[in-house]
Amino acid sequence: MTTELVLLLCVFAFVTAGAIFGEKGPFGVLQSTSPRLGARLEQNIAIGRDFRVRTLNGNIDRNQWQAPQGPAPTGKL
Repeated sequence: MTTELVLLLCVFAFVTAGAIFGEKGPFGVLQSTSPRLGARLEQNIAIGRDFRVRTLNGNIDRNQWQAPQGPAPTGKL
């Protein structure tokens, strides 16, 4: 009885480890999709898409883009 239990636990451990650390596991999926997610996030930050602000009375308003104050940055410190 103990032998069967140990064998079942080993099979369960191998299947679970294969799901987590395998090619189709969450780590592999995250590694393959993270560049696309990063590009979408960078584009949304650059253009300000779907950023919303909650007002004092609880309503949700869309943020409007406003031109920055002052001169454009030169890239020098």
